[in-house]
Amino acid sequence: MVLYTKAAEGNSGCEYDANVELLRSISIFRELPLDVIRSYAYLCERVRYMEGEYIFRQDERDSNAYIVVSGVLEAVREVEGQVHSCKRYSAGEFLGSLALLAETRRLFSVRAAEPTVCLVLPRKKLLVDIQSAPEVAMRFMQALCQAVVEWEENILRNTPCCKEDSPEVGVSLI
Repeated sequence: MVLYTKAAEGNSGCEYDANVELLRSISIFRELPLDVIRSYAYLCERVRYMEGEYIFRQDERDSNAYIVVSGVLEAVREVEGQVHSCKRYSAGEFLGSLALLAETRRLFSVRAAEPTVCLVLPRKKLLVDIQSAPEVAMRFMQALCQAVVEWEENILRNTPCCKEDSPEVGVSLI
């Protein structure tokens, strides 16, 4: 893992502004006040991962979320000594939102499928904003709930419904 800045590559663009726009492109941040997004963008950092490098491992506890800036991440799950590829995340995709609310045990490992840059979002700053501003907390929770519902709607659109005891659906009923 290497901390990364565009300036290090000779790019004259402002990384802070790019971070703000990247956060605004993610549904759970889109409805937050711009000043909250700006302060959060300031505290995020871009990290470069080499191909095969793990961002986090299955069963670890983690307090960060990630936005893929460039490259591809692969979520894998180890079951009985076998590693199974589950999903790939490419530029602009977001993962780990629940870790922004509470430290979570990761059910998957995520590794770089190729050289990848991620915007790493720490929970600590978001919790400060949520605790100090109830309207921020409410907007964030509403957006997170909507993301869960949209995720499940996508599964329902793409899966025959509803098999008896189907484990693929019902998350929005929690």
